[in-house]
Amino acid sequence: MLYDQEVQSSLGFTLTLHESLSPWNPGPGQAVSERIEYFQHCTGPVGCTESGLVQDFAQTGTIPAGATVSREFPWGASVTTTGESVDVDYHSRQWTDQKSAQVSFNLFLTSAEIQHEIAAGDARVVGNAIVDGVQTIEIAISGFDGPGSSGDIWVAASTHLPVRTVVSAPTGTAQDDYQFLPATPANLAKLNPVIPSGFTENPALDGPGTSN
Repeated sequence: MLYDQEVQSSLGFTLTLHESLSPWNPGPGQAVSERIEYFQHCTGPVGCTESGLVQDFAQTGTIPAGATVSREFPWGASVTTTGESVDVDYHSRQWTDQKSAQVSFNLFLTSAEIQHEIAAGDARVVGNAIVDGVQTIEIAISGFDGPGSSGDIWVAASTHLPVRTVVSAPTGTAQDDYQFLPATPANLAKLNPVIPSGFTENPALDGPGTSN
């Protein structure tokens, strides 16, 4: 199970995403579950009206055969299929449960895909570093998230699993810190969204990340 805390910094606000994904590297035919909690912190008057937990989104589906390359650092493949999605919007105090929805899962870059980026000249090993107490290898990738963007990924030297990524783009920066957790009942329970008392069900709610 993968736990990812992502911090996005833009003009006027900071958005922190708490993402849980199990299993973190699913294969075709495997069921996968994901939950993302969106916490917003207003830092200025532009484009931000509230702080705190603004959205709780979860989705489940079965990975189909084949996947397309997303080309959005640090994700290597993007899989879209039919599944179930639950969206809780704290701004409107509404929620929806779509039993048959289009769901998409971004899968992390594999070691082979990173090697391909290095061989193609789009990535390079720039050194070693201790990140959160882990000995890592730092790899820089240019233009992976579009023109004018750059990214660095730190992978554990012993396992080549991700420890941290940092992406810089004209629109802002994002840092992801990763933990690999055992699939215990307590950890798997983190995949379940919470619908607060008093919220109204609305089947017409938009997708994740729509609050501001």
